[in-house]
Amino acid sequence: MTHQQQIQIQKPAQASSKAMLKSQKTETGITRTEYRKARRLIRDNGRYALRWMESKTAAVMDVLLWGQQKDRLAERADIVAYCKREGIECNPRQTA
Repeated sequence: MTHQQQIQIQKPAQASSKAMLKSQKTETGITRTEYRKARRLIRDNGRYALRWMESKTAAVMDVLLWGQQKDRLAERADIVAYCKREGIECNPRQTA
């Protein structure tokens, strides 16, 4: 089997997987224009604007803007690691 024949065999499989990914995106995500409209609405009106959006768009924007909090455990671990490197007495309880 030549290289060109292998490529021709692989192309339909790639196309079907791309179509499947595209259909999954539209079910779970929002489009660029929906995001921009939602971002503008939130910028002008604050968190209260989530009530005026479609439920799908509101859920995505809520996670994007306020759902990504700092990982406090990782931050404390970084502080302890820094203290160890610098020779400073420190334990996780002192970083809280």
